Amino acid sequence: LAAAIGAMGWAFAEELRRELVGDLTRSLLTQARIGARAAGTDAGALGGECACRASVIGLDGTLLGDSSLDAAGLERAENHRARPEVAAALVGREASAVRRSATLGDEQLYAAAPIFGPGGGIRGVIRLSLPLTEVSLRVGRARSFVIWTALATFAASLVLAWLLARAAGRPLEEMASVARRLASGEYGARVRGPLGGDERALLGQTLNALAERIEGTVGELSRDKSRLAAVLDQMAEGVVAVDMEGRVMLVNPALSRLLGIDAAAACGRG
Repeated sequence: LAAAIGAMGWAFAEELRRELVGDLTRSLLTQARIGARAAGTDAGALGGECACRASVIGLDGTLLGDSSLDAAGLERAENHRARPEVAAALVGREASAVRRSATLGDEQLYAAAPIFGPGGGIRGVIRLSLPLTEVSLRVGRARSFVIWTALATFAASLVLAWLLARAAGRPLEEMASVARRLASGEYGARVRGPLGGDERALLGQTLNALAERIEGTVGELSRDKSRLAAVLDQMAEGVVAVDMEGRVMLVNPALSRLLGIDAAAACGRG
């Protein structure tokens, strides 16, 4: 369950990232298109208006202006003609891309639009870019939330499984305890509590029925023994009972007095 929730959460985080990047891409392309139509070449002013990094790129891929670089930085900048979004804009198409910036060193979203001259020819490219730091932070927070939710769900399922196992095993533990008490001679022991209607309930009912029969049988035997002992004690004649091997099992008081023997000591003699 936790693994399934984690996988779903991970997929949700990736979908969130795609949606956020898609929204930013559409917005950035619109601003790049507007900037290209304005035919301005002041990268600093354009970057300030759109609150992003703005670059003006020549037909040969040279960086003519960049809102994030000074003159020395422009001279050191690599040729941008091979950049996918720039290459597309140089042939008249708007394009976007996501990659790590070789100039700034962080992950950036790029959107480029061609600058058309009065005769309709392409005379350069406007490229806008935004760092995806905020997107990464939001996606990271979403992933962390999902991971912690999955862990909490997993822990809760373990606790629930333990509680269910205890609830399922408690009737069996009680039945085992009742069986031990019956074996030790506590014939009044019974399985208590709701028995329900499953196999455990049938076992509990059977054990209770067996305990009642044992208690009844033992009680009847005890009563018979008491009656027999009372009869033997009141008899004037001497009585001795022996087993199949000739060992004394019982001597009544009359015989004990007659022979002058201890009835308890005589039991078990051959």
